[in-house]
Amino acid sequence: MSKRFRSIISGVLCAALSVTSFTSLSVTEVSAETLLQPDQLITASTQDILADMGMGWNLGNSLDATGNGNSLDSEISWSNPKTTQALISKAKELGFNTVRVPVSWANHTTGSDYTIDPAWLNRVQEVVDYCYNEDMYVIINIHHDNQDSLSSSKRGFAPSSTYYDESEKFVDSIWAQVSEKFKDYDYHLVFETLNEPRLIGSAYEWWFNIDSVPSVVQDSINCINKLNQSAVDVIRASGGYNESRLIMCPGYDASVDGSINRYHKLPTDIEGNTQRIIASVHGYVPYNFAMNVGSGSTTTYTNSIKNELKGIMNSLKSNLINKGIPVVMGEFSSTDKDNTAERVKWATDYATLASEMNMPIILWDNNSFAKYKNNVIKLDSEYHGYIKRSGLTVPDNQQQVLNALFAPYKALEAQRKTSYVNVDINCTVAGLEASDYSKAGTRTAVIYNSDRSFTATCNLDLSSSFTFKDLSDGVYTVELCADNCVTKTVTITISNGVQTSPLNESINLKGDINGDGKLNASDLLLTKSHIKKVRLLTGYEFSCSDINGNDNINASDLLLMKSHIKGVSHLW
Repeated sequence: MSKRFRSIISGVLCAALSVTSFTSLSVTEVSAETLLQPDQLITASTQDILADMGMGWNLGNSLDATGNGNSLDSEISWSNPKTTQALISKAKELGFNTVRVPVSWANHTTGSDYTIDPAWLNRVQEVVDYCYNEDMYVIINIHHDNQDSLSSSKRGFAPSSTYYDESEKFVDSIWAQVSEKFKDYDYHLVFETLNEPRLIGSAYEWWFNIDSVPSVVQDSINCINKLNQSAVDVIRASGGYNESRLIMCPGYDASVDGSINRYHKLPTDIEGNTQRIIASVHGYVPYNFAMNVGSGSTTTYTNSIKNELKGIMNSLKSNLINKGIPVVMGEFSSTDKDNTAERVKWATDYATLASEMNMPIILWDNNSFAKYKNNVIKLDSEYHGYIKRSGLTVPDNQQQVLNALFAPYKALEAQRKTSYVNVDINCTVAGLEASDYSKAGTRTAVIYNSDRSFTATCNLDLSSSFTFKDLSDGVYTVELCADNCVTKTVTITISNGVQTSPLNESINLKGDINGDGKLNASDLLLTKSHIKKVRLLTGYEFSCSDINGNDNINASDLLLMKSHIKGVSHLW
């Protein structure tokens, strides 16, 4: 979001759109928790990651500030203090699970190749690490580098055909350097290609008629499409985690209309990635309630405003989410108009609708708080402060809004909270040293419950400890198998999410009845004794002797065993 007043955020989607009813949720205790652990994050689906991101917070007007030139002091040039670990820890304590760190780069680049000052890149990394220290997701982007035109004194990008070549050069260079810096960071880090790309200073900077898009805006949208695609290509080509990292891409001015108009196209991703390109949208909506302090503004969350909000959310759902396109609301807020109770109603509905669509919403916080004169508020569209950065406190009225925003996400988090159960399976091969286990072939364990609604296969050659997601308490059957061994069936019990006792079992090579790791005369004698009914074999011994697996021990099994001993036909 711009430091200064913006006249309008997005085209207004009216209540003519069909809407659905929803229920408000009561305030719950807030404590942020990343449910996906690092090892699960590697294979987690995009939808699981989005659910984990939940409610987020913007570190606004800090690393995106553009004063003081190429200096680390640019971070404090818009009157905010230097970001600290304590500030990020406070956001985590409040219940946020994601931090968006807007970053402006142009002033920190030199040369025609836009080389980033290493000190600035290191400072960005330091703030990213603050978030990682709290197990939070973090989003970094290209923020206030959108220009109305480009020249030697105006570095950055301008989304029009006139400046496209230089714009692409800038965007590609920034993402090449940022991607290299962070390619070994796991999927807690999310990239956002651009911030609110638009024709700055034009009549269409913040709004255009989606039903009749002006040619100049069509051109800009096409340039934005190409810049997004080029950025994605550069990021993916850098390797490491960047090959599958979540990448957020905005449409024109990051508005809803900018993302759903017929000219906007999200980038094509590389083969093998599923839903890793995210639509990045901003929503200070409904505008007359959330931002406008002039003509037409309102401080009351009326039914009309409520229905307008539903319509906007439904538009995102029908045009993007229902078509398999994930969405992150990268910025949203409602300026403080001394209307806390009304903003609480708005916050509850906003978060409820968004959470039901599995859409993370990232609250804009510019550290700007309402000012009063003679106990009367001085209205301003930019009162989006929530955490006071000087003392790390939250005013009571803003805490009420936060509570309302957190509640729907925390309710869903409680519903989806995942338990991870560790199961230990120690399976040896009877009579063999570990160095000789190759005789047995690949050892596996198949685990399932009574109705086989849960089943899993584990490679025992790779590990003896396995982690299962959402494993309910109960008794589970475990089949211990190997290519050249006789399958053994045992059970384990899970109680209160814990395996009651470790599983330590051995399996026998085919025909090795006595478990000495050999098939010899002793095993033949045991088989003959069973056939003559001198000593009956039962249970696992029976299975080891039943070579052909027909549930009957007879001369056929004896013949197979003798053939193995004589080297005529090997069982293993």
